[in-house]
Amino acid sequence: MAVYRDRRHAGRVLASALAKYSHRDDVAVLGLPRGGIPVAFEVAKTLGAPLDVFVVAKARCAGISGARNGCDRERRCRGT
Repeated sequence: MAVYRDRRHAGRVLASALAKYSHRDDVAVLGLPRGGIPVAFEVAKTLGAPLDVFVVAKARCAGISGARNGCDRERRCRGT
């Protein structure tokens, strides 16, 4: 398992693995709050891609304990 100094370092490592997507018009980077923004920032900067934030919220699933669900900012819910 790889060990990273911090999230920005992890983003630079990830960006190097995604180098084939550099400076393409059909690529954008989405970052999730609570930790993903520093990673996404480094990826977007290195790839020369636009960066956007994808805001999500946890959603409870009635009657199913521990279900993984989420809602985007328009409250469209998805479960897995």
